[in-house]
Amino acid sequence: NGYDRGSMILDALELMSSAGCAPESLVKYGIINPRQLTAESHSAAPRYKIEIGNRITNYLELGTAVQRQQSVNLAVCVGNAFNNLNGDGVPGLGRGYCNHAVHVGMGMKRAKDGSWLVKMQNSWTTQWGQNGFCWLPAKYVPTASAFEGYAIRAMFDETADITRPPKLLA
Repeated sequence: NGYDRGSMILDALELMSSAGCAPESLVKYGIINPRQLTAESHSAAPRYKIEIGNRITNYLELGTAVQRQQSVNLAVCVGNAFNNLNGDGVPGLGRGYCNHAVHVGMGMKRAKDGSWLVKMQNSWTTQWGQNGFCWLPAKYVPTASAFEGYAIRAMFDETADITRPPKLLA
């Protein structure tokens, strides 16, 4: 109904797999009400579909997906300390219900303590974190309530002729 009432990541990915998703260039930042999308974005969406890959259940699977250069959508627990990044660029994440979806998969680095961190992008503009990014340690890939993570196997760009099969983007 045009309000951000939350959702499950898999629901959104299944919609992107079946109906597609307009390119970012056609969607004004901050729009969550589908009725505010332009006719051009609605007509472009079926051309851009995804193929859902593996479900991510732990940090090893997450790191493997990142090393395979797969895009990952992940639920994290955001608490009051989420805006405070430490010296490694890691936000303070909450405990309990996973209440926020993020994009993961732009790379990995070593933390000061030698552990691995995965680069994570948040949707709160480039004013948040390190130009809109932060780093995710293993301890924040929980088995908490409502945890979800999915790797995207492929993205497709169909030709204007929707009767033809989609072409895999390289």
